[in-house]
Amino acid sequence: MKSAESRVESLSPLLLGLPMGLMLLNLLLRQANAFPPELSDEANWLGLMQLTERGFDPPVSGPLFVYVAQAVHEHLPFAWPAILDSIAILGSGLAIALVLSGYRYHLPAITLIKSAAIMLLVTSYFLAPALEARPQQLGIALAFLICLQVTSQPQTSTGWLLVALFLVAFWHVLSFFIAIAYLSVWKLTLWRLGSLRGGAILLWFVLASSLLVSLIGSRAYRSLLEDVLANHLPGPFTLTLLLISCAVLATCFCAVPMKLWKEVRALCLSNINGVVAIIFLLSAAALALQWQLLPSTALQDYGGSAVTFCMWHAGNVGFCFCYLLGLKLCLTGEAEDLQAFVIGSLILLALASLALFASFFLAHVNWMIRILYFWIPFAAPVSALGLGKLLSHVGKFRHFILICLFMASLSHVVRFSIL
Repeated sequence: MKSAESRVESLSPLLLGLPMGLMLLNLLLRQANAFPPELSDEANWLGLMQLTERGFDPPVSGPLFVYVAQAVHEHLPFAWPAILDSIAILGSGLAIALVLSGYRYHLPAITLIKSAAIMLLVTSYFLAPALEARPQQLGIALAFLICLQVTSQPQTSTGWLLVALFLVAFWHVLSFFIAIAYLSVWKLTLWRLGSLRGGAILLWFVLASSLLVSLIGSRAYRSLLEDVLANHLPGPFTLTLLLISCAVLATCFCAVPMKLWKEVRALCLSNINGVVAIIFLLSAAALALQWQLLPSTALQDYGGSAVTFCMWHAGNVGFCFCYLLGLKLCLTGEAEDLQAFVIGSLILLALASLALFASFFLAHVNWMIRILYFWIPFAAPVSALGLGKLLSHVGKFRHFILICLFMASLSHVVRFSIL
């Protein structure tokens, strides 16, 4: 086995080269005016920054992000578009560097780390948020590192966790809520399996509640809270129904006897093919339902072209296919060192399913897709395992296939069509 020093030395070109390469790609795309401004979240943030500069208090999902951007604007003689370009370019490198740092400490083999990094680049669900200047750019990476650490070491220091979550809470509120939901599901699961004491669960919910109260009472999120209450919540009956559904689901989760949880776990492990098939069918059904929920404006980009649709999503389909193959390998015990990533990806798939259900009640209908952004860093190592199995049959064509998948996802991000 390689020593720690030789391992770091072997990874150094990747840890430095990939962030620099993504930053260079971001720079070139911006110089070529490749990002369609009318479809970019970054364009929305540009408008919010300009409103803030004129003395308004618009609702923002990342007050720390706004503070950093304003500080840069005050000390550098550049216009807002140039500042956001710079933040986006630097942020893209930092985002992938943070994800790679998680892989470096929690993946067992250098080859797997490199393959996982490649899988990040073949899906537009990673490229899209990583290339634009918005709080989500770093929020995804920070939430991933926090959740990965707690999944790997459930007894993580409460003080460290409090500080990390507090930082994420004010950098990007959605990343904070997803991290809180993830950690709650994971800790409840450990409790039901008998691996975590009731006192630890109680302490966690006190901690989470304290952070939520600090957000609600914070002046930084006052405008956002008012906007959500006024424009984004459903009617009283629908909201009550949603809350009751969540309460019933949580009650059922906690009421299932511990013995039954263990029997279900053993049953799943003894029927791996069936479990993977069910996950595939449920995922396909969820994506089809999400497609039906999307507004017509979201489908106009494809121009009614099946070729454009297939081209843009080729990388995403390849990523998911490799994930299912890798998941099967993990569940059969061929990669026990990936347990934290398997657990994390499955928890986030469950949260994505709940988000899809909530989409019937909430104002926006793309909540499942937003959860999938956070799923990608956990799923990439599992997908990389499947990639290794798959590409062992294609030999010298593997690099060509990966480049094609990367270009397909990049064309989705910049909305490039061959038609």
